[in-house]
Amino acid sequence: MVTSKVHPEEEPESPGVKSGSIIPADNVTDSEKRQHAVMFRLLYPFFRLKWSIRRATIPNVFMKILAGKIKATLIAENEHCIVLRDLHSVSENHLLVIPRKKIESWKQCSPEDLDLLRAMKDTAMEALTSLGVAEEARALGFMTPPYNTQYQLHLHALERPVTAKGLRGSAFDLDYSPIFKSMDYVQEQVAKKKART
Repeated sequence: MVTSKVHPEEEPESPGVKSGSIIPADNVTDSEKRQHAVMFRLLYPFFRLKWSIRRATIPNVFMKILAGKIKATLIAENEHCIVLRDLHSVSENHLLVIPRKKIESWKQCSPEDLDLLRAMKDTAMEALTSLGVAEEARALGFMTPPYNTQYQLHLHALERPVTAKGLRGSAFDLDYSPIFKSMDYVQEQVAKKKART
């Protein structure tokens, strides 16, 4: 249930979409997407090292927002999560759904978190609906460690098409990206943990 919305005339405060952060461009070609997928795999050791260093040294911005230490303009909020715009948007509407519960990434979700994942999905869909995003233009997914930049679970809710070019744009392609996992995929993987126990 969405309980708080930002009025369109309000200027977004950090974090929010930077003016000009959306690059109007043609989508990346299939060949470039395949090349980018290979690059992500080759760069894995670098990202793994970077992830370890960042986890130890960089404060968690999302936890500061949840604690009220950093002011943010929320698109929506409820008892489970908050929704805000991605500061580095890859499409016209790129939202982040951040749960109030501390979970580092989707890989740390337990079967007990399936209800939370469903609540995040419902909240994302409601927020995208409030922005007028057509259902067929929606994409929901999570970055896979070590490629995420914040160490708090957050769902990317995107309006397709992705307009960012290069590696960043390819990273959010559900068809080619080895690092962006759909909500359905994540829910299946978390449910499998329950079956194994």
